[in-house]
Amino acid sequence: MHSVWLPHHGHGARHDHVDRAWAKQTQGITISHDINIRAALGFDPEHERIRVERVNEFSHIIKASDEDIEWLYQGARHVDEVATDWAQNALVLITRGADGTSVFRGEERIDVPSRKINVVDTVGAGDTFCANLLGQLQDEGYLGTDLNQIPSDALRNFVYVAGIAASITCERAGCEPPTLEDLASVTGSSIS
Repeated sequence: MHSVWLPHHGHGARHDHVDRAWAKQTQGITISHDINIRAALGFDPEHERIRVERVNEFSHIIKASDEDIEWLYQGARHVDEVATDWAQNALVLITRGADGTSVFRGEERIDVPSRKINVVDTVGAGDTFCANLLGQLQDEGYLGTDLNQIPSDALRNFVYVAGIAASITCERAGCEPPTLEDLASVTGSSIS
């Protein structure tokens, strides 16, 4: 199950019961959480940090950009420090634009380079990244299992291919994710 949690107004307490009920109903399912902060909408960083940390408690995969974390913590904590803390209970993916993606799992860190491109539009890049990664994990039988069992080299490759998918989206105007054929043409291999 993948969820994008957009910021909302109001007090977090009124949503606690919904979060707990949802977490209970999804036991045995891999929960992926894309933080997807929209700072320009004027939300309160402290309120959103509390909400994000609450959702992270029952998420197995957490994806955030370095900019998401910088905004959430307002410079009070370093991105890698936050990711390392979150990675004690989840697979954490920090996208860093042209600098690639850092994967945190327990005490392990894997830095995955990005494909160099001319960016046209970033709309949909994060969704493409997550969808592609989850698709690969599903194809290989990892969803619904302990994600710590994924070999590091395989995880690095999954993230690299997901990054390529996102980069293709960034080369296009509007949110237009690549097809498997588009992805195969860039990776040079058959993608099924």
